[in-house]
Amino acid sequence: MKSTTFTLAFLPLTTAVVLPRQSTCYFSLAARGSPNGTVLESPLGENLIGGNYPPTNYTISNHALSTGRGQSCVVDATTNKFECVASTTSTTNFTLADNGALLHDDCPNYYACPVDEGSWEVYGDALTNSTGCALVTLIAGGFSCAALGSPASSSAAVSSSTPTTTATSAAVATSTGITCPTALANATTYLSSSFIIPISSASPNTTFPPSSGDVLITPDNSTILNFAIPDAAPYASTLSNMCALIFDFPTASALANKSATYSFSGVEEEKGQNGGIDFTLLSEIADANTTWTSINSTQTSVLYDFGTVQIIPGGSYEVARFECAGEREFSVQLSSVGGVQLEYIQDSRVSAIGAFVVPCV
Repeated sequence: MKSTTFTLAFLPLTTAVVLPRQSTCYFSLAARGSPNGTVLESPLGENLIGGNYPPTNYTISNHALSTGRGQSCVVDATTNKFECVASTTSTTNFTLADNGALLHDDCPNYYACPVDEGSWEVYGDALTNSTGCALVTLIAGGFSCAALGSPASSSAAVSSSTPTTTATSAAVATSTGITCPTALANATTYLSSSFIIPISSASPNTTFPPSSGDVLITPDNSTILNFAIPDAAPYASTLSNMCALIFDFPTASALANKSATYSFSGVEEEKGQNGGIDFTLLSEIADANTTWTSINSTQTSVLYDFGTVQIIPGGSYEVARFECAGEREFSVQLSSVGGVQLEYIQDSRVSAIGAFVVPCV
């Protein structure tokens, strides 16, 4: 693997780095634990896991957390509710840990308490009556945040007792006026992967030839996709200064090239084992010498874990969002969670399939 240094919202790949301050940082939140899933917001400003309310996006500045609609967020000192309301002034010290966890007053733990069937309300860890509640962590799901140029990051690590079940969700497509297409068909332009390299835990020290488009994701096999963003329009001049990493997964019958179908075994695994495809940003650029061991031997190989996306045929997903102005290259690893298996060929034609970078507006 070769080292690289990103600019703007990306973290320079050295140790003990002071993260650059970013003017605005957008992210969704997903709960890890049981329950898990995207954090939603009720009309009363309650932060919920599960239910029929829409997801919300958050911003963080000077340790103050607010929603994209300008509602200040607090862990209420009296009720311990994690809520976001317009009339509140944030008094909670919010930070993002290096692993993407949202900390409140340096604590990574929250309680999720059932409010009705399939829905849990989020509270701070100091909740006195936690009967029936479960500890969870909240993970930021935006490419422009956490290890990629967040406001002041905290070095506090998540406790080893923190639940580790991977949260599932695709980020919402809009935040504070910024719209990112979640399907390639809705994008005016796009970038496909510039380099594809397979790795395998069954042959951890083996280098495999770069792929021309084949992607294999199984419990034993992962695939790394490199993306190269040019310093040219529209990526260098997008009004929002943002791009999105998306994943298109059409039904097999919808593929333009009927010979380029895919093999997928995952719906039961996703529902029964919280499975899906895990997307991780690597700290170095993958090359022909990259192996499973070189990626997974140390924790520093992964710069940021975007979490697991439960893909369903016919769906399109926004995986992450990031600042895209300026020339840069990055590597994303796609891995199986919960026994999910997917084999496909990256194809950008009608009914595209695979991972792509698109500019936002």
